[in-house]
Amino acid sequence: MSQIHIQQKGEGFSIILLKQTTGIRQEFGYCTGYCESVVFALEKAKQLHIPEQNILYQGRKIGFFAYRDPL
Repeated sequence: MSQIHIQQKGEGFSIILLKQTTGIRQEFGYCTGYCESVVFALEKAKQLHIPEQNILYQGRKIGFFAYRDPL
């Protein structure tokens, strides 16, 4: 299973890909704002076909993605 993690780093946020099956950890980039980092993570998730529910902030699922009903 792949996840995208948003982690606070200094005064900004790192966006990191974690592949739990292989243990691969790849940093995609750095954003200065929280909203910008979520949008960046969403774009990467879409490119890599990772479900929005697998985007985490500080190790926790982002509520909007974790609990919304599918259309």
